[in-house]
Amino acid sequence: MIAILAALFVLGGLLMFYTSGKEATEALQQLRELPDEMVFPEPIVGKTLTVAEVRQTVEREPYLVLGLNWLLALIMAGLYLWSRRSPFPAVIAALAVFVVVHVANAVVDPVTIVKGIILKVIAIIALVKGVRAGFAVRALERGRPAD
Repeated sequence: MIAILAALFVLGGLLMFYTSGKEATEALQQLRELPDEMVFPEPIVGKTLTVAEVRQTVEREPYLVLGLNWLLALIMAGLYLWSRRSPFPAVIAALAVFVVVHVANAVVDPVTIVKGIILKVIAIIALVKGVRAGFAVRALERGRPAD
C-alpha cells in the first residue's frame, strides 16, 4: 500500500499540476489588464500585495503543488523501502504522514476533504490493517495471543 501511495502522489501531483496550471492561466488573464504597481484589492493570506506579486504567486502555484506531491511520493517511496526491513514502524509512519497531509490540506482548503474520498478511505483502511497486523505479529512474538 505504501508503494501504491507513492505512485498516487506522483500521478496526483501531475493531475493537480495540470488543473492548477489551467486555473493559473485563467487568473493571469484576468490580471493582465492591471498595472504591476497597483495594490491588489483584497489581502491574500492577510498580506497586502501588488498585482505583480500576485502574478508571481499565481505563476508559482502549479510548481509548488507538483513539488509538494512529488516530495510526498519520495517520502512514501522511502517508507516503502524501509518497510522491507522494518514493516511495522514504516506502516505507522506512512499512516501518520498520510493523515497529517490530508488533515493539513483540509484545514487550508476544506473542500479537499471530499475530493478523492474513496481513495482516501481505502488507503486509511489498508494502512490501519497493516498497523493491526504489525501489532498482531508483535503479540505473537512475545508469546501472547493476538487480539
